[in-house]
Amino acid sequence: RTGPVPKSKYVAAVHEYCPGVYGYAYDDGAGLSTCPSGTKYEMTFYCPGDGPSPGPSPSPPTPPTPPPPPPPTPTCQVGDTVACVGVAGFCAGDQCCADGTTCPSAEETFKGCLKPKAEDCTKARAVVV
Repeated sequence: RTGPVPKSKYVAAVHEYCPGVYGYAYDDGAGLSTCPSGTKYEMTFYCPGDGPSPGPSPSPPTPPTPPPPPPPTPTCQVGDTVACVGVAGFCAGDQCCADGTTCPSAEETFKGCLKPKAEDCTKARAVVV
């Protein structure tokens, strides 16, 4: 993750309009996800030459409204497949959710994501009777 690619406008646009999607090879901070169905891509190549400089790229379309977040995850075991909190998708154990948060079923000592757990389903919850 060194060099000019991670800081390019292209990668910034991919991360902004398709959170959690790889913008380039080994974009491990993003994770493996896909853009929503119906997402349209436009790629423009500018070849060097003596002609005039190209104008600015058109603004990308407004992304679709994301679905509402899933309900809170019930109690789980470390490594269980669970819904990510506040973002669409699932994870299992020591993985990161699409928004960079640590999976709710990750080991307490796992620190491989950009953000800590939004919720920890591995901890027992008190039941009031």
